[in-house]
Amino acid sequence: MKPNLDLHIEEIGRSAASASGGEIKLRVVLTNITASDSVLVNGRMLLSGRSSPEQARDIWLDVLYEGTTKSVDFLCGIRGGAPTEAEYRTLHPGGVLSIETDLRCYPPKLVGPLLVTAHIDVGVPEEILPRGVRVPILPLISNQITVRAGK
Repeated sequence: MKPNLDLHIEEIGRSAASASGGEIKLRVVLTNITASDSVLVNGRMLLSGRSSPEQARDIWLDVLYEGTTKSVDFLCGIRGGAPTEAEYRTLHPGGVLSIETDLRCYPPKLVGPLLVTAHIDVGVPEEILPRGVRVPILPLISNQITVRAGK
């Protein structure tokens, strides 16, 4: 099945030359890439880790040390249950939803190049789907970027 959404991540800046995770600024962008279908998405866009509970795993980042398959642990606790019906958004063709975030939920002493990928793998409940609106085709995996942390 052809994807109906695109997930993109980019580094948008840093507040220091030797940036810690909280100083590495990222933007995650979700775009409806269809010509005619509206898609229901979780508009809360709560950031979490790979092993966060499904009801709080809106978008999760896979952060790896470059040249390895070793994931960096997500350290933040997530406050929040399942999204409410009001937190879902309809993305019309060409519509965009984005968040700006950082890596403060990863170990504060990260050093070296890190590979970062955003993921969405939890769907929307079909019982709240408006007539004529599609569900996301999942999983969504963004492009991979390299960010430099530490010295």
